[in-house]
Order: sequence, then structure tokens, then C-alpha cells
Amino acid sequence: MAGRAFTAERMTRILPSLIEILARVKGMEQQGRRLVHFDLGEPDFPTPDHIVEAAYRAMRDGYTRYTPSLGLIELREALAEHWQRLYGLAVDPGGEILVTP
Repeated sequence: MAGRAFTAERMTRILPSLIEILARVKGMEQQGRRLVHFDLGEPDFPTPDHIVEAAYRAMRDGYTRYTPSLGLIELREALAEHWQRLYGLAVDPGGEILVTP
């Protein structure tokens, strides 16, 4: 069997990663195919400058670690205030709001 590659059968059951699928999609688009994206959440527009600047400032200011598992309390408090203003609902940012990717 010299020169012949052997692959274990179980290796055939491994699905391609979403990154690999996205690369295939981009290749199809380069060939002129029009596709509607329902993948990875990868935006089809550049990040607005004010968001890039805010991210840069946050990293420069030391926000480079994981957040608490429920999300930053400041964001949860702002969301609770938003729900109060918009819907008149009292929401506890300490236990009723979860911010996740």
C-alpha cells in the first residue's frame, strides 16, 4: 500500500467547519453567484468608524478580559432603563437580564 493514504472511517463523519463553509461561499460569490447570507453572523458591510473607535478606546482603557457571565452590569442597567421607558416594564438588571454573544 505504499503511496496510498489511509483515512479512518470515523474521519468521514467529521463535518466541515463553518469557517470552511464561509470560504466556499465567498468563492461562489467570486464566480458571480448572488447569495443571501444566513451564516456565521458575518456582516456584509464594514464596521462603522464610531464602533471601531469605541472598541479601540475600550481596549486601550483595559477592557480586554471576559465580562461577567450575565454581561456588564452597566449594560444590563441601561437595558432595564430602556425597557422601562419603552414598555413601562420594571426589569431587574441583577437577575432578569442576560447579555450574551
